[in-house]
Amino acid sequence: MKQLIQSPCNFDFVHIFNISFDYIYGLYINDKELNHLQNIKSTFNINIQCFKGVDGNKTLQKEYHKYLTRPLETEFEKKSGVKRLTIGAMGHLYSFIKIVKDAKKNNYEKILILESDIFPHLNIFEEFAKKLQI
Repeated sequence: MKQLIQSPCNFDFVHIFNISFDYIYGLYINDKELNHLQNIKSTFNINIQCFKGVDGNKTLQKEYHKYLTRPLETEFEKKSGVKRLTIGAMGHLYSFIKIVKDAKKNNYEKILILESDIFPHLNIFEEFAKKLQI
């Protein structure tokens, strides 16, 4: 039987954090990342809604090839002579576009996007409340 872990954070500050956003997205692309987000959610009592992102390596080969065959466009690309985006970065970009479309569709005004490699500081909620001057 799984033992419940007591949140290491002050409940009042966690509540302030959770209600400060219309929606908290937890971006992941594989089961390992999903499990990590779910552990963060349960440990810190954050209202994370896990959101499946785009794995560029699995779904964006055509788009990435098209990108690679375009002329160098940005200042970085022109100076370095190489394209800037990797296929993984392209997937990341597409994931954020999916999130923004979802947020707009649901009329969310304040969203927070947590990535799957998040490791919150134990005082994250207190620091957040200080920034809000609460």
